[in-house]
Amino acid sequence: MHLCRFGFKDDYRIWTAHGEIIGDSQVEGGHDERFYETDRMNEMLVELCGDHLPPADEEPTGYAQAFYRMVASADQLVHEDTKHSSLSAVARLIALKSQYNMSIAHFEANLQLIHELLPADSKLPNG
Repeated sequence: MHLCRFGFKDDYRIWTAHGEIIGDSQVEGGHDERFYETDRMNEMLVELCGDHLPPADEEPTGYAQAFYRMVASADQLVHEDTKHSSLSAVARLIALKSQYNMSIAHFEANLQLIHELLPADSKLPNG
């Protein structure tokens, strides 16, 4: 509500209270310890869906099936030599797309390169 009422500072270009790194040095003004935690994606998904599984005799909708696949991928590593699950990798890639305002073509070109660098049996989705 504060931003709606008063707007954002016109000259505020670099966050200085969240431990941002510019070049080789960290910006003064604070450090958010939570930024360096593991992603805890599986905890978020459990909170989102809880124990609400569909009844055994009812087939989930297409959207529900996609959601359950996403939940299953929360713990499935992209490949054996990484700490990233399929879900955390995709979430990070989409965050980068948004952060750097990548076009779809730019994003897909990067994704293609990443797939070329990964082992053939990697679990990273194609797109």
